[in-house]
Amino acid sequence: MKMKELEARTGVSREAIRFYIREGMLPEPERPKRNVAVYSEEHVRRLRAIRKLQEEKFLPLSVIKSVINSDAFDALAAKEAMPGMDDLLPALVYGVAAKDSPLQDVVAATAIGESEIRRLHDLGVIEIRISGGREWVDFRDVAVLKTWGEVREAGLTEARGFGPDMLERYVEFTEWLAREEVRRFVDGFAADTEVRTAADIAARGIALVNELIARLHTRALVKRASETELPTPTH
Repeated sequence: MKMKELEARTGVSREAIRFYIREGMLPEPERPKRNVAVYSEEHVRRLRAIRKLQEEKFLPLSVIKSVINSDAFDALAAKEAMPGMDDLLPALVYGVAAKDSPLQDVVAATAIGESEIRRLHDLGVIEIRISGGREWVDFRDVAVLKTWGEVREAGLTEARGFGPDMLERYVEFTEWLAREEVRRFVDGFAADTEVRTAADIAARGIALVNELIARLHTRALVKRASETELPTPTH
C-alpha cells in the first residue's frame, strides 16, 4: 500500500510514520522504484500497537520502542489475546482504583523536587501527561516517586552516587524482566485459561515474584558487601 492508504488505515500522519522509521520502530518500506515506497501489513500492525500503547497505557516513547522491538511483541500485540485482563489485573493488584494526581500535588507530597521529577520523566522512568491544561502523574508513578523520596531521606542521595541514572537502571532491568514474564505468561495461559482465573493467578504471582526478587536482591547485596573491602572513613 502507499503512504496515503497507510495514513488512512492507522490514523497516523506521514510525518509521524517517517519519524518511527528513523527511530527503528517501523521497518523501511519496500522501494520497487525510485521515489516509490510500498508499505505492508506489518507497518499497520506496528502503528496500531504504538497508538494503543500511547493512548491507552500512556507509555513514553522509549518504553514503546523497547516493547515494539522485543521478543514479546507478538504476544502483546495479539488482538484480544486475553480479553478483559486489562480491566481485571490492575484492580486485583492495586485494590480499589486510585486516581492520578496533579504534578504540583505530587511535588508537595514527596521528598524530591520538581526538577528531579521532570528529569525522571525525561529519562522515561515516570510519565507526566497533560490533560485539561494540567500536568498529571499516574498513581503508580506517584508511588514510585514517594518511595524514591524515602530513598533520598534514608541517605542515598545523588551526591553519594544514587542519582536518577540509578533509577533508570532499575527501570531498564524491570522492563526487561516484565517483557520476559509477560511472554511466558501469555504463552502458558492465554490458550486454555478463563480470564478471571488467569487474572487471579497473575495477581498472586506478581506479589510472590516481587517478594522473591526482593529476597534475592537483599541476598546478593549482603554477599557483595561482605566480599568488598570498604574504604576507611577519613575525619
